[in-house]
Amino acid sequence: MKRAACAGSFLLGLALANPAVAQERFGSAGQMAIGIERAFGYASTTTKIETELQPGNVDYESKTTHTQFDFLARGDVSTPFVAPRLHFDYFVIQSLSVGGSLAYSSDEEDGDQTVGNNNTDFDKVENTSFLIAPRVGYAFMFTDNIGLWPRGGLSYASGKREVNPAGNGPNTGFEASVFDLTLEAMLVITPFQYAGFAVGPTLDLPLAGSGEQDNGNTTQDLDKVRVTTLALNAGVFVWF
Repeated sequence: MKRAACAGSFLLGLALANPAVAQERFGSAGQMAIGIERAFGYASTTTKIETELQPGNVDYESKTTHTQFDFLARGDVSTPFVAPRLHFDYFVIQSLSVGGSLAYSSDEEDGDQTVGNNNTDFDKVENTSFLIAPRVGYAFMFTDNIGLWPRGGLSYASGKREVNPAGNGPNTGFEASVFDLTLEAMLVITPFQYAGFAVGPTLDLPLAGSGEQDNGNTTQDLDKVRVTTLALNAGVFVWF
């Protein structure tokens, strides 16, 4: 019995380590894929804000474009679709997947400096963000190791930035929530049994969004916030 168990363990190790050994093809019914997506890549994010400034109903519009290359970094309140995220996808039937991704971040920055006998506190800055992105997909596996996995769904992201001045000034901040249509065309590479990579273009198209700008003494509603992100992303996953 011991010899059989040792032999079985040895063969299992060979199957996991050697991609040439026949393996179960990714995308079979009943499989669950779990991984980190958008872990690194290049992205261009355009943010548009339209509102009426009060008092006076003055039309206001702004547009900014943020380009970046990240490796295991994260986005912020202005680039919510760039952050790495945890994903779960379940294949309900052969090739057809249902799942989504989830991300959350929170950070805080403050401090002080001393020059001679003078000590100065810095402003305290807090950032929080949340994202959830349900989707469906279909995995076209051309071989046991290479395939295409297009996916589409909706993404909801919210973020908040708050600045607490070191002095007696009022707090300021910005917060927004956006809905986007998310489209992905991922090239799937599975060189090892139950582990692989996904790389490809992703597009987040704005559907709706709004926010609020706190200037300290006044609060301004932002009627229209739209975030568009075009990127080339890569990630890793396992399945079972």
